[in-house]
Amino acid sequence: MQTFLIAVILLETSKWMMKVDARALHAKQFGYIGAAIGLFLMIYNNKKYNGKYNQYRYYWKDETKGTRILKGGYVVLTLLFPIALVIIFGVHWKK
Repeated sequence: MQTFLIAVILLETSKWMMKVDARALHAKQFGYIGAAIGLFLMIYNNKKYNGKYNQYRYYWKDETKGTRILKGGYVVLTLLFPIALVIIFGVHWKK
């Protein structure tokens, strides 16, 4: 999701700043930059969260089932909200 959001922001701003032929000319370089950003975020998140499962499990073990469902809903909304924004703004910006 982090890489997706960064890609959407960069793609939309590049549409405003660069002409179509300039973007096509540098598409391969943009792809390499995107892959590097994705790789960086993957390594960063792996280092940050690797081995933390038991710590989080201990922290969340006393939650009620209702709280778990509510927090799970928040996670799903957090994942779907940026995608919905991209779709909504993408449709309205093209007009």
